[in-house]
Amino acid sequence: EGRPDLVLVTTPVDLHHEMTLAALESGAAVLCEKPFAMDAGQAQEMVVAGEGRGAWIDHELRWSPQLRRMRECIQEGFVGDPWQATIEMSSVHPQYRQRPFSWWFDEARGGGMLGALGSHLLDLLRWMLGEVVAVEAELATFISPRPDAEGTPRPVTADEHVDLRLRFENGALGELSTSAVVPGAHRFFFQVTGSAGTLRLVDGESLSGGRAGEDLAPIETAPLPTSEQLGMPEYSIFGRCLPLFLKDLIDSLRSGEPLDEAADFSDGLAVQRILDAARSSHRNDSRWVELE
Repeated sequence: EGRPDLVLVTTPVDLHHEMTLAALESGAAVLCEKPFAMDAGQAQEMVVAGEGRGAWIDHELRWSPQLRRMRECIQEGFVGDPWQATIEMSSVHPQYRQRPFSWWFDEARGGGMLGALGSHLLDLLRWMLGEVVAVEAELATFISPRPDAEGTPRPVTADEHVDLRLRFENGALGELSTSAVVPGAHRFFFQVTGSAGTLRLVDGESLSGGRAGEDLAPIETAPLPTSEQLGMPEYSIFGRCLPLFLKDLIDSLRSGEPLDEAADFSDGLAVQRILDAARSSHRNDSRWVELE
């Protein structure tokens, strides 16, 4: 009695493991924020605990109509055998350089862009192209120290800029870049090229494609609802996809029907293994690291 149907774990990353296990132990379904855990060991324990019940990761970009159409095109053979993928996202808040020290800037608590945005982009790449088998990483921190709430300078240990190179199980190559320091508006670019053609998504909403040797032309998709239509302040693609995801998740809980398109805990574990390998690569002079 009094057990919640769903627990949303939206705390700093170092608290996800304990809170998620406690929520699952109570019998509740769980939607966990990303990055999933501090490392693959924690993630594996969470996967085991979540078996047989609702256990999802908050990768709401899977609810973007444009990204879903892009995935359909790949599955239908539009690009042929995938050769190369490039995905870039920058998210710079106007006051970022003046932000005081918090868990966000502390690697020991799970802060940093690799986990915050890199995990979203890695989930999309896996969802589109399959498993990653090796990674090469360069992580950078530019602004350090930062003053804490009391004005005491604190060293920044979390990354602010991420460049990854990836190898996929199907032979494709990938490049991923995400940053909190590149100036300008929120940017989201995603391109996949293969033996038969290219697909390109610009600013998360403009999808185009072309067969090999042809110019790219717009591909029609269902529109992503505007912030005004959703009754919320102006927000990025994340905020506009999230209500669509949460509606379907709640409907799934009510009906008992599976939510097949959602990222589950096993997806979270797969991404966590890539994050762990990327950090290992960075610590070892950006050498290639193969995933187990």
